[in-house]
Amino acid sequence: MDYIRSMPDTAVPVICVNYRTGTPDEAAAWVHYANVVKNYNIRFWQIGNEMDGNWEEGSPVSAGMYSERFLLFAKAMKKADSTIRIFGQLLSNAEFFAKNSGSYDGKSWMQEFIEIIGKQEKADNKKYCDGVDFYSYPYWAFFPDVSELFSRTDFLYEQTDNLRKWIDSYLIYPESVYIMMSEFNSIAANVDLLQKSFNGVFVADYCSHYLLKRNLRKGVAVQKERRLCYRMGRSGFRE
Repeated sequence: MDYIRSMPDTAVPVICVNYRTGTPDEAAAWVHYANVVKNYNIRFWQIGNEMDGNWEEGSPVSAGMYSERFLLFAKAMKKADSTIRIFGQLLSNAEFFAKNSGSYDGKSWMQEFIEIIGKQEKADNKKYCDGVDFYSYPYWAFFPDVSELFSRTDFLYEQTDNLRKWIDSYLIYPESVYIMMSEFNSIAANVDLLQKSFNGVFVADYCSHYLLKRNLRKGVAVQKERRLCYRMGRSGFRE
């Protein structure tokens, strides 16, 4: 917390609890220690990281398996502090329909998770999932030419449309649900190309497209943020 407090007031900590080898009681103890014992007032918590991928310990798990344990975690953690906001699956890929649920039902991983949690929320009339999170890399190892790269800046529009549709259809109080893209870039497996100046501009544009799409729903103009992103992209990357 000393590190977080050394940053500007806009810095917000997000704690990810151990989903696979941890327990709901352990996660609740983290919440209790942070917000009751130490009074850190940490509002945002995530349950697991990329549990849809085979590179995490004990994964991959299906959307149904994840949802079952997510509910146990969420109930225990909110019992420790009812004011926290819990984010569901940090999905490894923003191409939601490319990641199937694992149940052979034709649904995407994220869709099935939101639907299952929504059913339980409506049955209990309680909020368990306060937000969803995902990573986004339009390319993994192959890096396209610059013109093709910038054609992907609109990629998130359709993806966030689908995500918002599922949230609106299944979760209670959908207007309060956060959508977070906590990790993103053009590519993940080519460090040299990540340092190119045109990639910095792409990242700024990609981020501003996400902000624009997210805030259009609320009627909020984000041109200032878009200009800021471009300035940061040009100044923050060097060839």
